Order: sequence, then C-alpha cells, then structure tokens
Amino acid sequence: MTRPPVGSPVGEPDHAAVVAAAARIAGLVHRTPLQRSRAVDDWVGAPVLLKAEHLQRAGAFKARGATNAVRSLPADVAARGVWRDENRRRRHCRVFLAGN
Repeated sequence: MTRPPVGSPVGEPDHAAVVAAAARIAGLVHRTPLQRSRAVDDWVGAPVLLKAEHLQRAGAFKARGATNAVRSLPADVAARGVWRDENRRRRHCRVFLAGN
C-alpha cells in the first residue's frame, strides 16, 4: 500500500490540523505521557520521545483517531446519529479495536 501524497485530503496533517484535532478530542481521551528509552536513543543516536498510547483505556492510539473522526462529522450528519438500531433509534457510537 502506498502513502497518499502530502497535501491530499488523507495525507500528512499540517500544524493547524493537529491543533484542531487536539481541541476536538480534549477531555474525551486520556492525555498520555512522552517517555524516553535509552536503548532507542542509543540505537538512533539522538534523543527520541515515545508517546505512551498503550496507556489509553483502549490500549491503543486508535482511540484518538476514532474520537477525532466522529467529532469531525459535519453537523447535519452528526445530528442524524452515528449508528442506529433496527428500529432507527439513535445509539451511541461504538468503536471496536482489532489490535495493532
């Protein structure tokens, strides 16, 4: 699978997109720490900060992306609900993580 080109709708986010995503998920997912690893620092030859997303309740970074995706829905789409049952009643969004 090839990466989409930078600047495409699904390409690399710019700083403003990252700041906007952080605002959308604030208070909805845990803030996880940055951690150092001497072994990784030595291997790379420079200081490396690792984001400890395994500390999320879901145990993976996917909680951030899924929350951001749902919170990014246009207002008219979100108003209809993310998921409906067989009787067309609105239900809460459920996200299932299949592992990394």
